[in-house]
Amino acid sequence: MDIKITKKRLVNMLNYEWIKMLIAIAAAIVIWNLIFTTTATRATIGETFHVVLYDNVSATGGDALFLGDLKEKGVLSYDVLESATDSIRGAGNYSSAYLLSVRMSTKEGDVIIADATVPETAEGEDPKPSNMQTVLDGYYLISLPKYFENAEKYLLINGFYDAEWNINEKKIEEYFRNDRILSARNYKKTYNTEEKISAAVPKEIARIKAIKDSLFRVRSAIESVKGTERDFVWYGERKTYSETGEVTATETDAYGIDLGKLNAGNEETKGKISDLWSLASGGADGLVLGVFNFGAEQYDMQFEALSFIDYLIRTYGDGE
Repeated sequence: MDIKITKKRLVNMLNYEWIKMLIAIAAAIVIWNLIFTTTATRATIGETFHVVLYDNVSATGGDALFLGDLKEKGVLSYDVLESATDSIRGAGNYSSAYLLSVRMSTKEGDVIIADATVPETAEGEDPKPSNMQTVLDGYYLISLPKYFENAEKYLLINGFYDAEWNINEKKIEEYFRNDRILSARNYKKTYNTEEKISAAVPKEIARIKAIKDSLFRVRSAIESVKGTERDFVWYGERKTYSETGEVTATETDAYGIDLGKLNAGNEETKGKISDLWSLASGGADGLVLGVFNFGAEQYDMQFEALSFIDYLIRTYGDGE
């Protein structure tokens, strides 16, 4: 059989087979991209830190640099690979509340900043909840006391600290080696050698120390202004409903940090929260920050928001 490649045969093939060749090339590209996408190392939910701005809250320019500096300053731990500000607001036929529910189904987000101002209503109209209350009604938030309790349990139950709050660095290393680096698929690539594991241990110890220090400072700051006009804790009502939709119980608890009150009186000396985030009407009065209740999805990394709150209090509040 004559299988010699000639110019005529090559031209004939290109004339009649070029479509098949293009299809084969396109298929190869698609398959390669699919393989790369499914096998690539991607940040887990815990390794991303997202500030969600809800409805009429906007970033005012300084937040990008602010977030970018947090890891360098040690506010966010070494294991946070991405940080970003995301806005959720109504568009077209979709309300802000609906779009938030879609976003929350993926468990992406660490803290949310929303407007806690109660809208004015005309005489005879039913009262409307604030945007922050709407977020709370969606059962997306964890109360601050519960969040602080979870942080304390995390530090004590795992043996990182004893009852007198003495640190156990050996226990932290054991946990890191035996539990932490096995908890996510991408850690198998990140910590695939003893050299990499050993280099990460001091960073892990620093992460644990930061949780404890932040916990103590935030609790102390909140307690120091409790019951005074400088109290910056936001209280919301969480309702329990029956199967028929009737309210069976109402519980009031601390669900957020009132950023406007935190910053009030400190703008001249410490800068303005409104340089980071503000309402559409301008200013930061009414801005409240809450913590998403996604601890089950990011067990070890759920307390990055605690360090974030600690930093905001020290940077824009009365504390040092």
